[in-house]
Amino acid sequence: MAPTAAPLNGPVNRRPMILAGGALAVGLVVGLVVAPRGAAPTAPAVEADAADAADAAAGPFEPPDDPLSDVDALLDGEQSQAALSWLEAHADVGRPERRLLLRGLARLAEGQVETGIADLAAALQGDPALARDARVLPALLAVLKHRDAEGAVPLLGGPLAGAAEKPLRELAATARHRERWRAVEALELKHPDDHAPRLAALRRDLRAGGCELRKKAARALGELGDKEALPDLRRAKNRSFFDNLCMDGEIDRAIRKLN
Repeated sequence: MAPTAAPLNGPVNRRPMILAGGALAVGLVVGLVVAPRGAAPTAPAVEADAADAADAAAGPFEPPDDPLSDVDALLDGEQSQAALSWLEAHADVGRPERRLLLRGLARLAEGQVETGIADLAAALQGDPALARDARVLPALLAVLKHRDAEGAVPLLGGPLAGAAEKPLRELAATARHRERWRAVEALELKHPDDHAPRLAALRRDLRAGGCELRKKAARALGELGDKEALPDLRRAKNRSFFDNLCMDGEIDRAIRKLN
């Protein structure tokens, strides 16, 4: 007698189906756990690639060009006339304050003292930060002895006062008459109660050649009470009769006041 076939829905055929179903469930669970962990880095990586591509397209960073750098180069190369010609030919290039500063420096270098100082004054009034340009102070000090350099005094005693103080004090004690008294005026703008620069200039005047100048210096030193001037006053008294012809006893009066 032939054996009877087992029914398809019987217990024998149900076991493989259960095993397959279990494997599928485990696979789904593992997939749900693993997939988020593996997918997370992909978004930043895409963003980083996009940022790198944008940087490559933009190229390396370069600071903006200074439209007046050619004038700077000309001035640094002591080509002041060429700098003036450049500025005249490019009338609308650059900031007005910078143009005035550069034109002022070029004019001073060319001996155009009064107009050069006026340009610098206008530039610093418009932009006080331009006083940090290292060329401005030496340019003004170099022309201080010029007869048309009176306008330099408020600049040296104002926006440039901090950097100018040391060289101005040296000029007050050593320079020629016009130069040293402009230095004194500039210093007194910043320090109106500090008489040291004036006293230094007067002692210097007392050693000068002109009798009238020395007479005024002796009188002023006596009035200001500068005891440090006594050695200079005594040396001045011992000069020749003709050197002191105009003194009228001014040196003696100053010495008596200081003793």
